[in-house]
Amino acid sequence: MALGITVLLGICTRVSLFLMGLLYISLTWGFIILEPNMGPSAAAGIAYLGVHMVLIVAALLLADYNKFELLSCKKFGFCKCCSKE
Repeated sequence: MALGITVLLGICTRVSLFLMGLLYISLTWGFIILEPNMGPSAAAGIAYLGVHMVLIVAALLLADYNKFELLSCKKFGFCKCCSKE
């Protein structure tokens, strides 16, 4: 929930999207491991998580054009992903 709020508010968008991608990878991994116990309903869950992964990758590719970011990573100093050097 915190990652979604940081993305919506535009707080360090690239790092938030990257962490959200890691969260979806772990959720997908859990679905794949538990699939034999869950039956055919797990396949739909895996497909939905796959679609979300594609959306996160697209958002990361378009993060350079984000005009509504409130706090960029450059302002914190610990993140070097957004430095334009």
